[in-house]
Amino acid sequence: MTAFFPFVSDAPVLAWRLPLTVLQPERLFAQVRANLAPDGEFWMVNHGEREAAIAAGLASAAGLLRRASYVDREPLLPRPEPAVVSRWTPGAG
Repeated sequence: MTAFFPFVSDAPVLAWRLPLTVLQPERLFAQVRANLAPDGEFWMVNHGEREAAIAAGLASAAGLLRRASYVDREPLLPRPEPAVVSRWTPGAG
């Protein structure tokens, strides 16, 4: 399962001029955890380390365990913030 740049804070939602009602990160991560097979993996890409930290807290609270993380500090094209890629698996229980 993969999520590219999920909405985890209000800034990106507002930047896209979307209603804040689409911001439901706890629900998103709970659904990811519920749908993930016991031996499954969840890969996530976030805009910058701040968004990645918010997402990590939400993923952990939903019962996911971070197994790896990578910050792309040398992208092919300039970016305002480095992309952060992380790999998650279901936690025990």
